[in-house]
Amino acid sequence: MAGDQPWSRGIYWRNTKSVNKGSIALLVIWLRSTSGSAKVNIYVEHATTFDKELFITTEIGTKWQQFIAPFDANNNYLSGELTIGLHTGFKAQTIQIGGIALSD
Repeated sequence: MAGDQPWSRGIYWRNTKSVNKGSIALLVIWLRSTSGSAKVNIYVEHATTFDKELFITTEIGTKWQQFIAPFDANNNYLSGELTIGLHTGFKAQTIQIGGIALSD
């Protein structure tokens, strides 16, 4: 089901290890669609202020795709202070997640 905005549907996780300011963090995620072409926002943001560390809008197809996205951490984050997620509310679509990792 699609929503009014891309962020009206999605899924997210919280970091389980700290991320240090100035470090180059790396997000790796595997995605595919089972409903033809799909569109998602991939993001990493502060859990309460929503300040973005990473934001990518991309199309995904039916074959598994690996997304590798480095970013410079703008702040120190303790466990649970970062949200890693997908906005999926662009349209009705089914997306599979084959794995996700965030390293600092």
